[in-house]
Amino acid sequence: MFNPGFAHRNLTLLVEDIVEETIIFRDKLWRLAELKEVFEMEDIATLLTFDVIGRAVLDEKFGSQTSSNDLVIAFRKQLSWLADTNPVNVVDKLNFLRPVMNWWYHRKMEIYLRNQLTSRQPDPDSKKKYVIDLALDKYRQDKKQDNVENGFTMESNFTDMAIGNKNPPALQRVREEHDAVLGKDLNKVSELLKRQSHLLDQLPYTTAVIKEVLRLYPIGGSGKMGADNIVLTRDGKSYPTTGMLLVTLNPAISRRPDIYHNTEVFQPERFLAPSSVGKESWRPFGRGAMRCIGQELAMMEMKIVMTMTLRNFDVADAYAEIDRMKGNTSAIKTAFGDRAYQIGRVIGKANLGMPMRVTKREVLS
Repeated sequence: MFNPGFAHRNLTLLVEDIVEETIIFRDKLWRLAELKEVFEMEDIATLLTFDVIGRAVLDEKFGSQTSSNDLVIAFRKQLSWLADTNPVNVVDKLNFLRPVMNWWYHRKMEIYLRNQLTSRQPDPDSKKKYVIDLALDKYRQDKKQDNVENGFTMESNFTDMAIGNKNPPALQRVREEHDAVLGKDLNKVSELLKRQSHLLDQLPYTTAVIKEVLRLYPIGGSGKMGADNIVLTRDGKSYPTTGMLLVTLNPAISRRPDIYHNTEVFQPERFLAPSSVGKESWRPFGRGAMRCIGQELAMMEMKIVMTMTLRNFDVADAYAEIDRMKGNTSAIKTAFGDRAYQIGRVIGKANLGMPMRVTKREVLS
């Protein structure tokens, strides 16, 4: 039902909406650069993503980047009440208040969305087709067909910004690609993207960088229920899956040496040669029936954010500053040699929210 709204062709009509939300994000980075403050990239990037989803899916300006929104607050609160995945934390699992709070925030979101759908009045003359309108059209068509036949009545952490700081050659190549495709006048980028959204499809190296970031830092995994006809084999032994939940561990798959050469090396070039990476190997959004329906929207948002920020700013992580502030100078935790390792529940988030500093770049036209 939602597939038509998330199709690439339809999303290109919504680039203007995404650009407008990204302008707010870019302006926030400008202010943070002027204030010279340490901030959590995860927080401001998450709010941007909420606002983009609001515009693309519901045709609603959540405004969560500049104020507060009831739906966004309820969603984030509900996530905070999810059970700790650490098996050692038994006390957390016995929190009897959790199901009550989950029900409460779910109810608040349900009421918000029901009111949105009830009052929805799309512009019939607009060329833009938002996800919710196309979904409702498909729903009505299906119900109408049912009536005839049956007689019835009736979801970035934009870690790519930090990757650029750690890999200057890749960052420089991305900036050069943006200069070549979008021009060097940074003041015209937003209007150019609004008028010529097809330019986002002419950024192969930018796309390769995003794919490499998601290989190293996959957002999450996917799961499906086992069945009688699904049997796993290993070392000659068979393992029935009936009644079991099968989970794809993307962090493990993305670092398999039999799939990726130099697994710990940041190498976007591996995605420029179609034959170098198997089609089924790269799966941060899942594959097949379990594929994330919002993949096209997520990829488009990341490309827009990169084109509108990477040439304007330099960013650097501030983990060392946070350590000094907390007096934490020993036993620094890393994963794969990185302080921004992933933690969290359900989806992977950067450690400590990815504390960062941002500075303005002096760009010569």
